Amino acid sequence: MSVLAILSYRVRMRAMAAEGAGLATPAIVLGAAVVGGVAARYLRMPTMLGYIFAGTAVGFFRDRLGISQEQIMPIADLGVVLLLFVVGIEFSLRSLGTAWKLAFLAAPLQVVLSIAMGYGIGRLLGFEPSASAILGYAISMSSTALALKLITERHDIRSPFGVSTLTYAIVQDLSLVLGLGLFTVLEQGGGVSVALRGLGTNALVILAALLLATRVMPLVLKSAARMRSRELFILVAVAICMGAAFGASLVGLSVAVGAFLAGLIISESEYSHAVVAEIIPFRDLFGSVFFVSVGMLLNPTYLQEGWVAILALSGTILLGKAILIGLLTRATGQHPHVAITAGLALSQIGEFSFIVAAEAMRMEFISKEVYDLLVSTTLVTMVLSPLLFRMEPLFSKWLAPAARFTAPKEEAPARFKRHVILLGLGRVGQHILEVLTSCNTKVIAVDVSVDRLNRAKSPNVFTVFGDASNPWILRQCRPEYATTAIIAIPDALEARAITEQLKRINPDLTILARTHSYEAARDLEAAGVTSAVMAEEEAAKVLARRALFYCGADPSRIESVIAASSQRWKWEGDAPQVEEIE
Repeated sequence: MSVLAILSYRVRMRAMAAEGAGLATPAIVLGAAVVGGVAARYLRMPTMLGYIFAGTAVGFFRDRLGISQEQIMPIADLGVVLLLFVVGIEFSLRSLGTAWKLAFLAAPLQVVLSIAMGYGIGRLLGFEPSASAILGYAISMSSTALALKLITERHDIRSPFGVSTLTYAIVQDLSLVLGLGLFTVLEQGGGVSVALRGLGTNALVILAALLLATRVMPLVLKSAARMRSRELFILVAVAICMGAAFGASLVGLSVAVGAFLAGLIISESEYSHAVVAEIIPFRDLFGSVFFVSVGMLLNPTYLQEGWVAILALSGTILLGKAILIGLLTRATGQHPHVAITAGLALSQIGEFSFIVAAEAMRMEFISKEVYDLLVSTTLVTMVLSPLLFRMEPLFSKWLAPAARFTAPKEEAPARFKRHVILLGLGRVGQHILEVLTSCNTKVIAVDVSVDRLNRAKSPNVFTVFGDASNPWILRQCRPEYATTAIIAIPDALEARAITEQLKRINPDLTILARTHSYEAARDLEAAGVTSAVMAEEEAAKVLARRALFYCGADPSRIESVIAASSQRWKWEGDAPQVEEIE
């Protein structure tokens, strides 16, 4: 009996080990994401860089750990799908309509010119014409997930920055249909008529799906909401997202485009905000897995042998695409700051180039060497582009003279003296402006949204369109005659740059700024800000003050306690920190 018991125990242990083996890869990947994310936050780097570096580190030991890329990619794809789904919900079709020049002129031209640039690079490297063309096509696409992550960390997706970047990203993703369709035709030996017929069929299927979705989806969401079940509502939202992504893949579109279209449909629903609130935690979880999986694609052996060529090619692509997209965006009449931001955000090669490279190698259009070069270069550009994007204020400063062509034709009237300069008309800025104008205070407001500026105009409000960190734009605000400047922009780096510019023009100017961390507040005050206001601290003060008042506490005692706590929080930094939001 003892022998049988031992054998039975071993069988059970092996069964449990086999059952848990499938969880090894997700556990390692999620663990790497945690380590990379914490390290990135500690080093004040974008968290996505931490995820990519963590994935690269895991990739070096992939064989020893028994990790399979095939096990990770389905989870990683969920991150891309959910990211584009939420972006689609937050996006506005009316905003896209205002960017028709970008969608129908600049973005298609960018794809064509990028292919030409990549083809030339390939030929210089000695590649065959077919391999050079595929290299160019892969280079033409940017990382939708990475670019939108960079943009939404600083700007609203519906701002000119978000609209411009997303327009390029969507057109690039849609071009994947044509590219992969041509691959299939070339492999099967079909002609142009076969390719056009296939694309026409796909277009009809997409149109039918959109018509069905606009009629059915609102009813589905309304029915789910009426059941008052949070779990069912989440299930319906995720099912719509995944169903659209799967349907897009069936007709030759990328799953990301399908998810974006699904989000765009739901954006017109009254339940869109509820859907976003429920989806965001899943998006962030699976999105981290995606960036870790991207880092794992790196071939360590090829990287060690060809790092010079990889860095040279990566630098050429980053600068070439940034300049090309920036110039095309500027040519459509966008503000120079918008053009620079879009160019830097989209300068990398995107994750869909992996699909192009894999399909091309499977069809034997490119060699393994070209595949490794393309994958390695893609990863390097994805790592370097966030660092390049963080230098955007510096690039804007260097290119400041270009902004003079978009300066207001008339300067602020001479009567604007002892006025307030309000930089940023987001939610916070709009509330500030309402209070100031109610007291008949003269205000010069700066923002990059024409709609916000038009709504703000009044006899006592002069508006300036442009980037608040641009010295030329700041000079239009007559800071030498102003009493106060209010920086209502959430980005601490941009606020510091603005402060330095204003202090150079008027050293005696009182500057107030908003921030979301005590460290940033101390930094800004050291740079010359008179008072940096911590949004979360002010909310805590109001709530605490009201609670104590309702408890019957003495008003003078309440104020003294709150003032003491505020000083302690600010200089000791022991108050709870929150993520920066706009």
